[in-house]
Amino acid sequence: MMIMNGNDAFKKWFKILFNAFHREETVIEFSHDSSPPQEFLDIFSHIKYCITNARVIYYWSKDDEPKIIQQAIDYIEKNFHSQDSIESVHRRELQAFKDDENRLNFQQKMEWTLQNAILNDIDNFVPGFNYLYKYGWMPSLNRQSDGKNDLILTNGKGIFAIVETKRVDKHNKDLKKYRKYHVIAQAIRYKRAFIEQNLNTPNVIAVVAVGITEEHSKKRYWPGLYDERVFRAFSFIKYGRCDFSDPEDEGFFYASSNSSNSSLAGN
Repeated sequence: MMIMNGNDAFKKWFKILFNAFHREETVIEFSHDSSPPQEFLDIFSHIKYCITNARVIYYWSKDDEPKIIQQAIDYIEKNFHSQDSIESVHRRELQAFKDDENRLNFQQKMEWTLQNAILNDIDNFVPGFNYLYKYGWMPSLNRQSDGKNDLILTNGKGIFAIVETKRVDKHNKDLKKYRKYHVIAQAIRYKRAFIEQNLNTPNVIAVVAVGITEEHSKKRYWPGLYDERVFRAFSFIKYGRCDFSDPEDEGFFYASSNSSNSSLAGN
């Protein structure tokens, strides 16, 4: 098993790999003197490579992506140590969340109650993301029009989840559809902002997003297939299965792909 120093060196390569998933790419290229070490590549059984005069090209089938993501998450969970400050960050943000309860109006309190249900039942909403990293994160303190995110959760080892919540009126179909789109659109926006602000942060390996609309049926809506696969990988580690409690045709909703100009890492 790798010790922490080795894991620190691997963060760069995991970041580049997850960035490719985020951008819906199946190829990463390196010059001969900057390619990943063989020890890192040995983690994965579905990544192939070819060598040209100037570059080393690593590639994989889209069909194999869920297996590669699972192998990556498995390795990180088993071999990486939690970041030193994550416990104190979690306690600070959780206290800020609790302190906010009595300052909210009725509509805000309804959202807060849903968020509280998530934080008190992480294993059944978003297993693996046990730490509250940010509550009420604002991408820009100078531009309040950029809005405020609901929750940012993390596994404490470099994987971050942007969580947006929205109550849905079951009796108003048009409003229900709008709120579903709105919650995932917000998740996408804050995900991109968080990625852009952490391009050069070594401890931010990957960022995914989810929208959640109900605490009872635990409805989750993903920006895209990559996000869902990361959450499913954590579910497999926790429960030995990749599925969630709600049926796929009712519980999952894709509003957009993950393709963007944002990048977590360069090569």
